[in-house]
Amino acid sequence: MRVVRGERIEIVEVKPEEKALEEKWQRLFRAVAPIIKAETGGDFLVVTDKQIRIEPKLTNVKVLFRYSRLVPSTNLQVRSFEIFKDIEFMPLKEFIGILQEHGYGPESAYALIWHGLIAFNLNEKIGLEAPVWATGAFRPDLKEVHYG
Repeated sequence: MRVVRGERIEIVEVKPEEKALEEKWQRLFRAVAPIIKAETGGDFLVVTDKQIRIEPKLTNVKVLFRYSRLVPSTNLQVRSFEIFKDIEFMPLKEFIGILQEHGYGPESAYALIWHGLIAFNLNEKIGLEAPVWATGAFRPDLKEVHYG
């Protein structure tokens, strides 16, 4: 999973804890990390199943995973950039509504979140009232987003 936090990119691998602790996997993770850094500039993180089984993170990941195969088109990305150009954050339902005015379905918003272009607080349950904002991919000027 690709996660964008401001200007920082993280490539996150989720593994069962038992496997993540095995030496063969540890060697692989150590070998992959510098390659990912060189190719993407991002950090490689390993998260165990036990770490993400904390609610509401687990439910959020399950909801968003449904949209992992939907790759946001260039036009959708440009439209999203335009939406957040002068807005720091807005409720998810408002973002979905604006996208719908331009012919995109609600699944587009969730795909943008999954692919790290739009963000929300993973520690809060995703819902229509959840604040969402553009990540550093769209708004490199934003280091942090403050809401509610």
